[in-house]
Amino acid sequence: MKIFIILLFFFVSNVFGDENKKLSNTEIKKLPPSKSIILEEKDVLTVCKGDDVSKWDNCWGKIVVDHPCDPEKWCGTWSKGLYYNGKKHGFFHEGIWNGRSTRRSDGIDYAGNYSNGIKVGLHGSCYYAQAGRTNFQIGNYNQEGKPEGIWASYTGWYDHFPQNEDGWYETFRDSGCNVETALLYLNKGEPCGYNNKSFKGYPNMFTGLSTGEACRGAYAPDEEINYKNTKEYKQWLKMLEMHEK
Repeated sequence: MKIFIILLFFFVSNVFGDENKKLSNTEIKKLPPSKSIILEEKDVLTVCKGDDVSKWDNCWGKIVVDHPCDPEKWCGTWSKGLYYNGKKHGFFHEGIWNGRSTRRSDGIDYAGNYSNGIKVGLHGSCYYAQAGRTNFQIGNYNQEGKPEGIWASYTGWYDHFPQNEDGWYETFRDSGCNVETALLYLNKGEPCGYNNKSFKGYPNMFTGLSTGEACRGAYAPDEEINYKNTKEYKQWLKMLEMHEK
């Protein structure tokens, strides 16, 4: 197993289109998840240096742990975000890769805030695959880094997503796997409606809350469930809107 800590500077156009423009830590903190997920070393002003993570301070770092793919095992992990005093401190995108045969294909992305190395606040988890069903969960972590409160689930088939300009279907991870994703694929007024669209015209893929059963999809009971007028749904939606940028 090898650990690659990427520390290179590239003086080329960054992901936001400004030639030689590099983002400061303050600017990085203001990015929505859909932008920070595509952030790379070439876009960052202060990249963490050295292979001793405990010495990383006030910088942006990326770590990739890689090993050969096995169809029964994960192929590796990755994470990127801001570090202070050797600890994750700020918004992070992380993930694990899975493989089919000996190639990477499926995986899970995680996105959310850390405080002194501890997960806190709103976090999302996005499973993606080359084809088939994909899902997304989002909810809150307390100050001890433990999940608490109401979590929501979303489910969709890969070909239910919009196609990008290259003809590829988008996934939950493309919008950042956090609050943007939750709102992008949610019809607030009719969260359990099959044919309803979100405020941006995206398909409604909300399937239920952790407080009850699924209201739509393959795992929904025969008896109809609708969350829209429940206090749990209103509480969860309020939490989302508080984190919206």
